[in-house]
Amino acid sequence: MKNTHDHHICQSKALQHINEQCRKKNIRLTPIRQQVFDEILQSHKAIKAYDILQNMSTPGEMVKPPTVYRAIDFLLEHGFIHKIESLNAFIACYHEHNKDCFQLLICDECGTVSEQINNKISHEMKLLSEKENFTLQHPIIELHGTCFQCNTTGTKS
Repeated sequence: MKNTHDHHICQSKALQHINEQCRKKNIRLTPIRQQVFDEILQSHKAIKAYDILQNMSTPGEMVKPPTVYRAIDFLLEHGFIHKIESLNAFIACYHEHNKDCFQLLICDECGTVSEQINNKISHEMKLLSEKENFTLQHPIIELHGTCFQCNTTGTKS
């Protein structure tokens, strides 16, 4: 089975979303924030901060880690990217969901991450937390496994 996913569509939607939200919230997408976001947006694979630093640096001009970490913090704070805790890496947000519960399907073979929003799961998590008088701070579910493409082709990275 051939992969027919056009990542340019995802990139366009994510760029449109970040620009609209920055305008709406009157927040500034500085060139460094844009550059960090572009690095994260390159694919549906999670990227570590160290790799972002390395990609943005050129021979003779190393980008300073605090600069990248501040940009990552900004992007996280405004929901433009997500941190995948189990990988200590980041992925661009392709959905508008106001910090609702969402699920990340992480392929352990190729590294692709698919962001999903299942309202039934979100509702059940909300009910469970209310029943236990528990305040959800980080309602993200990370699911590790093998994606359809890897299952079909037996591809390993």
